[in-house]
Amino acid sequence: MLFPSKIGLREILITSILILCGLTDGVRRLSLGPVTALAGVTIVANIGCVLLLLNSRQFPKKLMLSGLGYLVFLALGLYSLVANLPFSGVSFQNSVQNLLSYGVFIGLMLLSACVVLENPVLPWFVRHGFLSTVAIATAVYGISIMVKGPGSDFMMGPRAFAAFVVAMLPFALSAWRYKVPCAGAIAIAMTLCVALSFSRTATVIALILYPLSRFSPHKPEGWLRLGLWVGMISLVAYLSFTYVQPIRDRFTEKGDSGSIGGLKVNTAGRDQMWIAVQNSIELAPLLGHGPGSVEIPIGRVNKTAGGHPHNDYLRLTHDFGYVGAAVWLTSFFSLVGLTFRNWLWADTHDRAMAHYHLGAMLGILSVAQLMLTDNVIVYIFAMAPLATLIGSSISLDVVRRSQFRNLKQAEMNAG
Repeated sequence: MLFPSKIGLREILITSILILCGLTDGVRRLSLGPVTALAGVTIVANIGCVLLLLNSRQFPKKLMLSGLGYLVFLALGLYSLVANLPFSGVSFQNSVQNLLSYGVFIGLMLLSACVVLENPVLPWFVRHGFLSTVAIATAVYGISIMVKGPGSDFMMGPRAFAAFVVAMLPFALSAWRYKVPCAGAIAIAMTLCVALSFSRTATVIALILYPLSRFSPHKPEGWLRLGLWVGMISLVAYLSFTYVQPIRDRFTEKGDSGSIGGLKVNTAGRDQMWIAVQNSIELAPLLGHGPGSVEIPIGRVNKTAGGHPHNDYLRLTHDFGYVGAAVWLTSFFSLVGLTFRNWLWADTHDRAMAHYHLGAMLGILSVAQLMLTDNVIVYIFAMAPLATLIGSSISLDVVRRSQFRNLKQAEMNAG
């Protein structure tokens, strides 16, 4: 059964979004009149999160700082949208949709945290939803590869699938580490599919995640295992680059090229786009040019990039200024510390839940890496599952620590 028999509106909303995210940008290919189905999901998710958050009874205090930061970010974004709209050159619809994509991440993180905190049992989307959505995405893109071959965009785009993998492979690998059934097979299948999508950065990140997901910082053998993994991955990468022609061509031959150490490297025009965006940032450095406005300088130098800068740090700075980018990134990276502490405690005291915390922490770090060369921050099919995982990790830690303390207290009283 895909859905459990008794769940509330909040669980239905979160579960539905997770399942749809498993189709990545395949949802975008459906039309809902003037907007795509993916835009429709974005709108519904924002409205649903706002209404359901207003009806939530509890909120985890550990998320107060990050949550407040994100709300300040949205307020700055709304101000920038209104202030820049008359002369930004971006349509009102595009600006609003861009801002709403950030709203999905923020809303789902807060809503999932509230649901887990208030629920006496683990919600379905925590127990089964994350592994289900990664299985759906892997199966769909696997079929696409079998039908059309490597690099296929038959059922979903290779770039979209790669972004999804970067956000959610950490959860599958973490679940594998803690012996969750089927997680290992799904993780390996995801990695093979992302390699066959010919997404260079995502493939490298996926390989790096393997040793990181097994790393035990407080054990000497953990450092040895990390070294062995790094050596093995380096060997596989070298052999693939040297002997697999399509992979070598993807790195060196196709697209606009630059040179690193005398080796011709495919930059896909990023060097020109980044210069154009940086020059535009200097015209409005504090609060930026407004949500979605980065498409203007990109459009002047690259007509095939779809208005995306392929660097989300530049996107944030251009659209929201140094102030907005600082608020977003501070809130985002503060979550690394929270989830890391959650994982360290759970690895010792609550191993049944440890993979949620490790998956959330590694998901943030891997997305931060992909942000250097891609547009993952506005892909809700990647950011929505990650947001739900982060929110679940925060509240799971609160609930399980409380249960642990109560159990210890009961044991002391009984003794």
